[in-house]
Amino acid sequence: MENIKTMTRHELHQMAETIPVPFVVLNSTGVLFANPLFRKLTGYDASDLNWPDITHAIHPDQRNGFLTNLERILNLQPSLSDRELQILSQDGRFLWIEYQTSLVVIDETKWVLATLTDITTKKLNQQALRRLIKLRESMLEITQSIIGIVHMDHVYRLVLEKAIEAIEAAEVGSILLRQGSMMKVIAHQGFHNDSIAEFQLPVEELFLYKATHGKLNSIAKIDDISKLEDVYTIPLEGELESNESHIINSSISAPIMINGTFFGVVGVESTHLNAFTDDDVKIMQFIRDNVEIAISSYLLQEEKHILSQYDSLTGLYHRTFFEEIFEQILEKSKRYSESFQLVLFDLNDLKTVNDTLGHVAGDQIIKYFSDGLKKITRKSDVLGRYGGDEFIAVFHYAQPEELHNKLIHLLSSLEKEPVDVDGTPCTCSFSYGIATFDKDGLSLKELVKKADERMYQFKESYKANHPFFSPKP
Repeated sequence: MENIKTMTRHELHQMAETIPVPFVVLNSTGVLFANPLFRKLTGYDASDLNWPDITHAIHPDQRNGFLTNLERILNLQPSLSDRELQILSQDGRFLWIEYQTSLVVIDETKWVLATLTDITTKKLNQQALRRLIKLRESMLEITQSIIGIVHMDHVYRLVLEKAIEAIEAAEVGSILLRQGSMMKVIAHQGFHNDSIAEFQLPVEELFLYKATHGKLNSIAKIDDISKLEDVYTIPLEGELESNESHIINSSISAPIMINGTFFGVVGVESTHLNAFTDDDVKIMQFIRDNVEIAISSYLLQEEKHILSQYDSLTGLYHRTFFEEIFEQILEKSKRYSESFQLVLFDLNDLKTVNDTLGHVAGDQIIKYFSDGLKKITRKSDVLGRYGGDEFIAVFHYAQPEELHNKLIHLLSSLEKEPVDVDGTPCTCSFSYGIATFDKDGLSLKELVKKADERMYQFKESYKANHPFFSPKP
């Protein structure tokens, strides 16, 4: 219960001269008095706050609570615990104030005397801290989402969602990645799906490109997009789409740089002019930095994944990964009663090359052979490096005799054009054996065994008709 104090208007004016804090005297009918410090803080005089004008100065989310509190105090009821209020100053700034109240009677009328403390800096710091904590949590969520992910689409969408959450003025956003001279939309929020689904844009048409004059090396805060020349905007969706006045007017665009190269851009936009602040730029910087870390981490994982699948010298599948793919081929062939040819290759006398000219020369022979093998295969065929000088392949849609002729032609072509190793011509030749599924076996082990037998039969025949390779001095 509030204590009631009776005072005169003269005492009220004396209080205004002695109390060094802003205060205002009001009730549910209007404002009786506001001291000079109140006017200095808010810009309002008592005459500026005639009912209902005072409610217009209070943040919409807090009006009802404040008016309820005021009525409770006037009716000698305990006031509500929330004594913080956000008000709009006369010059358009939102201020946070904390108020303390006492009940007074002036001219036989009850009034509430409210003293004010400006807590704007405190509240802004608290909000900034909460936003930073939330942003860090969001970035941690993004980083964690990288682990074990196969595609980055989910990560890009998550990044955009968190960016729009963190930057209060942001209404829509997009992430575009560079593909040659074009930018392709990878993720978006707030744009019309039909308009953006296959959207591509030349790099030169980016807001970022125009704002940085093509440098693409810094975050650009664009307060009025209409001042950029010949900009292209994408239709908005939902409520934004229904209002013709809702077009993109301001933006923050941040370049995504990977290993010093322009990789893409993440941007958020608003339908309002001058929507973004310098603090928003700092938030975007934080988001961009974490996005770059996340993408770099993903690309590193992807590179490791590729390296685990492919032989670095030839670009063919490693033995282990070939065997994984072969199991899928085997299952499909059994289900649909399809046949294929499995071929085992062995490079003739590669050891002699390595011992005579070194392993670098041997690598050149291996690469020369694998490149030739790639040229005679279809997209449906599967090639693998099975060992140091052994290769393995699955050929679809080829009969053994047809495949034999193709391989003999390759062998002849390679022999006719020796590899030049530091001025020394080295002939590349190989032996091979073909096994047919399911005629020669129903498993990799059975097919490899049969192909290996035929490969050594071919090698013996080849040795009888060709002198084994030896580097020519």
